[in-house]
Amino acid sequence: MKYFSTITTLLTEIVKIIYFKRKIEQEKAFNLLKEKLILTPLLVLPNYTKTFKIKYYVSVIGISAALIYDKRLMVYFREKLNGVSLNYSRYDKMLYVLVRTLGTLQHYFWLKKFEIHINHQYLKKSM
Repeated sequence: MKYFSTITTLLTEIVKIIYFKRKIEQEKAFNLLKEKLILTPLLVLPNYTKTFKIKYYVSVIGISAALIYDKRLMVYFREKLNGVSLNYSRYDKMLYVLVRTLGTLQHYFWLKKFEIHINHQYLKKSM
């Protein structure tokens, strides 16, 4: 789900409060999260006759990738960056997520055609 951690950030503040009393912002975030969870399509089983697409994303603290075909999500991979990888440049993080994704999901790609889609806007910001 896109922006999942952003949506849930306000909800995690509730846990820090001794008395469980939601503010308007938390109530809105909770309702938005319910709506996203209900409307988000489920994962689909692989269809090896179709061409798979890899879409990956990089943030300051994490990387994620999605394996998609026919505009449906099949597999999702996510990793929080730590240690040295936090200090990588944007370009290096883009390469890192690609290498990690291909390594983690390699069993889907054996003798199979696939496409890689990257976020060019992210690379433009680093130049």
